[in-house]
Amino acid sequence: DERNIGVIRDAFNRIYNENYIRSKLPYDIALAQKESRSLAIFVISIKNMKEINDLFGVKVGDKLIYELSQLLKNYRTTENDWVARLSGTDFLITVYDCSYNKMYRIGKRIHDKLEKQDIEGLPRSIVIESSVGFHMLEKDASIEKLILAASKSQYVSNIRMPDSPRNLFKIQSDKFLLTLREEEVAELLLQGKSNNEISDELYISLPTVKKHVSSVYKKTNSSSRSEFISKIRKEQ
Repeated sequence: DERNIGVIRDAFNRIYNENYIRSKLPYDIALAQKESRSLAIFVISIKNMKEINDLFGVKVGDKLIYELSQLLKNYRTTENDWVARLSGTDFLITVYDCSYNKMYRIGKRIHDKLEKQDIEGLPRSIVIESSVGFHMLEKDASIEKLILAASKSQYVSNIRMPDSPRNLFKIQSDKFLLTLREEEVAELLLQGKSNNEISDELYISLPTVKKHVSSVYKKTNSSSRSEFISKIRKEQ
C-alpha cells in the first residue's frame, strides 16, 4: 500500500531510499554469488551542492537532485538493476552482469553527463562537481564494505580501463567533436572489437553501432577501420 511504498521510496524523487538499500542489497549480494553473476555498485555524489544552493537557491538544488535521479535510471541494463538515494546528495546504482570495462564506461558516462547537465536556473558556466565511485562485488562482502569500497574508488577523467588503450584516444575526442557514445565506440574500435562485440559491450543494436562507426569515420576523415586506427595511433 501507499504507506509501505513511502517507507522505501524517496518522497521527492520517487526512487528508492536508504531503507530499500538496507533491505535489498543483501539479497542482491546473495543472488549474485549464488548464480555466479557479476554485480557492480556505483556511488554518485554532488560535491558543490551547498555552493549551488547558496548562490542560486534551494529550488535549483532540488531540481539538480531530481534531474540526477532521473539521469541515473538510464544506466540500469537488466531488470534486476535499481537506483536509490543513499543520503542527501548521494545515490547508489546496482548493475548486474557488468564487466570491468563496462563498469568504467558507465562511471565515465555518468561523470561526463553530469558535467554537461542542463539544469533550469543554473548558469551553464557553473560546473556540477561530482564524484562517481564504483566497485565490483567480491565474496563475503557486507553492505558497508561495498558502499565504502565504491565511494573510495572514484572515477577520474583520465583513468585507464584494465586491458584497454582508452587514453590513447581521450586527447583526440574533443578535437574530432565526438559525442559521448561515439567516443565509447571509438575506444572499442581501437581495442580491435568487431561491430557485434561493440553491440554486446554497449548494449545497443547492431544498426546503431554501424551508424556510430560511420559517424566516427566521417568525423576523423577515415574511410575504413584500419585507416582510423592507423591515423589515431600516428597522432599520439
